[in-house]
Amino acid sequence: MLLKYSLAAPAGSVILMHCLLPHSSLPNRSSKGRRTLIFEYRASDALPILYSPRAVGTEEKARHLRGKPARFARLAGPPPLIPRLENNQSLYQLQEETLARRESGERPGS
Repeated sequence: MLLKYSLAAPAGSVILMHCLLPHSSLPNRSSKGRRTLIFEYRASDALPILYSPRAVGTEEKARHLRGKPARFARLAGPPPLIPRLENNQSLYQLQEETLARRESGERPGS
């Protein structure tokens, strides 16, 4: 069963959610950009499965906050499938492309 909820959050609000929670927002109809700040917490042995150039940049900024750094990763169950991403872009690159298409009059999916 799929549940759908709306969460009204005025400008300047903070929303905390699980990183795997599917979510979206309404289009930004103002002339000002929408800012986002993402903090990520994870176990010290939770490393990216896909070590793309973007992941390398993210990992360089990661900081260990507590405990000892892990030397080995925990792994239980079947081996994880490594996704093959053809177009590995950041959320911000995708937003810029969408805005450029909208400004040029190009329809989504064309």
